[in-house]
Amino acid sequence: MRKSMFRTVLLVGACLASSVIVLAQTTPRADPQHADLKFGALDVAIVYNSVVGQTEMQSRFWMYGGSVQFHDRFSRNYGVVADFSMAKASYMSTSGVGLTLQTFTFGPRYTYPLPKRKTEIYVQGLAGYVRGLSSVFPGFVGSTATAGSFAANVGGGVNVQLAKSLSLRAVEASWLRTDLPSNDGGGQNNLRLGSGLVFHF
Repeated sequence: MRKSMFRTVLLVGACLASSVIVLAQTTPRADPQHADLKFGALDVAIVYNSVVGQTEMQSRFWMYGGSVQFHDRFSRNYGVVADFSMAKASYMSTSGVGLTLQTFTFGPRYTYPLPKRKTEIYVQGLAGYVRGLSSVFPGFVGSTATAGSFAANVGGGVNVQLAKSLSLRAVEASWLRTDLPSNDGGGQNNLRLGSGLVFHF
């Protein structure tokens, strides 16, 4: 079941990535009503992330890493996003067990521009796959150091335009839901916070 879901996620992701690359080759689309927010066909964001996780014993821990996001706009407000991210914690608790998360999610984004302030606010709902590494996950027999599951990434952020081809990702906050194997049988709810730079092509 998990292998089938993983293959489906990879197939859809490959199709999405291909379409983003093709669309990036097109002529940049101008918005006549908001000439000062004339972004190109493709936005690429480099974001530094801090992720707050929680162990089965309800103990909180921090993971640090980053993400690369590809955003293509269908119009001034609507677009699609592919998000590739990784975050790592050397220790989740006093047990000395660490955790690395590699996440690939994609889905729609709605953007609301504030032209006079050269700022835009966006919300997005992404879904995909997460892989946990360098940790301990319970299995049918014993435990394993790696595991994978469905992932959901829902949130939003604020971009401030610095130049025609560059914006500041002032803040991004999202709820990252994963369903990696655990002894309590429940999923994991993580808070992801980030900031970075957005390049417009």
